[in-house]
Amino acid sequence: MARINTFTKSISGIPEQLRQGIHNTKVGRLVIPFFRVVYNIMDAAIERSPLGIYKVVNSTDPIQRDLAIAKISMGTSILGATALWYAVGNSGALFIQKKV
Repeated sequence: MARINTFTKSISGIPEQLRQGIHNTKVGRLVIPFFRVVYNIMDAAIERSPLGIYKVVNSTDPIQRDLAIAKISMGTSILGATALWYAVGNSGALFIQKKV
């Protein structure tokens, strides 16, 4: 659980091959020293956005599917609230009442 919460869990497949290729060069180690952390943060962000629907479609386990839907719902609602707050800004445009 600690590896997941600190975004240091191991990666495999093409991302791991890419990490090894980057870390085999001196410049790559200087430019992207924490490739695994950056990759895991992006993966967590994608899995909590509407793009995370790929886990729902690919999941055969109903528990994992429900968890994926919950993450998508929470992430999307936070994204929407943040976008609304940004659009309104500090003006408080939603709370201004017209004077009659």
